[in-house]
Amino acid sequence: MNYINDILLNFNYEIYDFYEWNKKDLLTHIKKIPIFKIDKSKLNKIIINNVLFNDEFLDKIKYKTETYSKNKKTIKYAFLLTDGMNVLAINLNKKTKYSKLLLEEEIDILDTADKINITNINFKILNKKNIDERTRNEKESELILKNSIKNINNEDELKYLYYDCFNEKCNDINLIKNRLNKELLDNNIVTKINNFLNLKKCIKY
Repeated sequence: MNYINDILLNFNYEIYDFYEWNKKDLLTHIKKIPIFKIDKSKLNKIIINNVLFNDEFLDKIKYKTETYSKNKKTIKYAFLLTDGMNVLAINLNKKTKYSKLLLEEEIDILDTADKINITNINFKILNKKNIDERTRNEKESELILKNSIKNINNEDELKYLYYDCFNEKCNDINLIKNRLNKELLDNNIVTKINNFLNLKKCIKY
């Protein structure tokens, strides 16, 4: 089995490129982790689908990943996959987490991957992932706006915001909040909501 040493990983439920990592993310400093080279089509299937790896492969990688810590700490099922062009780290817990790598570390690993033979890893495709193509920042901004809308308790303010966004009146508060949430992909609506929230802050202070 081939191993990669001394890398940083940022495991999340979604796959984020290194430039989307946040300061608040919990990075894992890996001491040693197994790596497997597979063909491009298989790697792509693993990226776009939820998959189940067979028991033989799981036994092979079990507790083979070590992290830097005072006590020797291992991760039960973690490994790297590469097709020679890309590298993806996978942590099989109750729910699978993924990590891309820092650019320099990925380049170094790809150099190593040239010397690794392709391994046939068997897995079962469970279902296709519902992949959101937006950036991490766009998704997190939407979540912040949804929470802000949820926390507006003044009915008159909500009615005003609704009229400002859609140029029509509505007295149903649940309908107002639901429609505002549904329209958060509209940049014009997002701008009006942000302007309203900023105005509230100014008035408050």
